[in-house]
Amino acid sequence: VSSQHVLCMLDNFLIFAEKPLKGRTIVHFALDPASQDYCEQRSANVSSRLLCHNLTGWVPNAGENLKSSAMDNSGFGSCIYKMMIWTRPVLLLHAARVAKHGILSLDDDLMLSKGNDGSILDWIEKHGDPSKKMIAGSEWGFLPNGGTIFVNHGSTDLIQEWIGAARRVNEDSGDQAGLHAVLLENQEYWLPLIQIIDTQTLGQGAVEGEYGTHFDAVSDKISTLKERHMWRTQAPHCQ
Repeated sequence: VSSQHVLCMLDNFLIFAEKPLKGRTIVHFALDPASQDYCEQRSANVSSRLLCHNLTGWVPNAGENLKSSAMDNSGFGSCIYKMMIWTRPVLLLHAARVAKHGILSLDDDLMLSKGNDGSILDWIEKHGDPSKKMIAGSEWGFLPNGGTIFVNHGSTDLIQEWIGAARRVNEDSGDQAGLHAVLLENQEYWLPLIQIIDTQTLGQGAVEGEYGTHFDAVSDKISTLKERHMWRTQAPHCQ
């Protein structure tokens, strides 16, 4: 899911995803015309199958907080930011209902790399526990990080609970805080049904992992990526 606020970060993500996700299907949901146009143009130049779905108008005032095309989100904790990221569980619910083999949701500030098993999706397919309702990156070692979430048709009850938390959880981290609230309210039931990917496999907080490095909890992501020589966007206005 993206808007014009994150097109540069999305472009950088797709460059890093080129080799790990070669031949895979990537589904992109655009919340405004600019991100839809970008996706349609970019789809002709990727090794994966990039599908572009136009959800323009789904989130009201999607053009708010547009400071520059190189910013990495619409303002962490802002109203428009929270509305945008709460689209994630809604879209995951619909996808989980129809996907034959499950679906993996990835944040655009996750720089993918190839490991011994291939991509992080290959790793999940090989090492994922089929009895779990969710496989996710690590937040504090025992809770899921919203940047990497794998679900399937057996996950819909959990996702529905997650969506229901939107009415009562109003935290800066948005849907991730809602998911954590659901899991912790009934942790004896839910936590054993979550598989957490260790940080050596998938790095968090800009710490490198074998299959990718998630630049979450980093104040200036683009500057950090440039310092690490990981800002490779090809879009002229992003360089």
